Amino acid sequence: MVRPSLRTQKKKFVKVTKKTKEVRFRDSSKGASCGICAKKLQGVPKGDLRKLSKTEKRPSILFGGVLCNTCRDSVFDDAIMLKTGLIDEKQISFKKKHYVKEAMAKIKA
Repeated sequence: MVRPSLRTQKKKFVKVTKKTKEVRFRDSSKGASCGICAKKLQGVPKGDLRKLSKTEKRPSILFGGVLCNTCRDSVFDDAIMLKTGLIDEKQISFKKKHYVKEAMAKIKA
């Protein structure tokens, strides 16, 4: 019987001499997507990340590998405006609120 952890993997039947053997393999990754707008991220490799080093897995910028560049810029803009008092917390969208709080902690005033 197959291990429970392998039951969700895809399988393929391969002919070996006079036998048919079942081979299970991992599903390929769809790639990273933005946490706010769900757009595909650039600079993040697709596929099996276990074989790569930490610096090859994601960019080293703040929110790199998590947010796309347009969302990251808007989060920084919102954090600066919130820090200076131009907007309130209520004016920030719910999806951005977590990222804005993290960006505010990194901003030096």
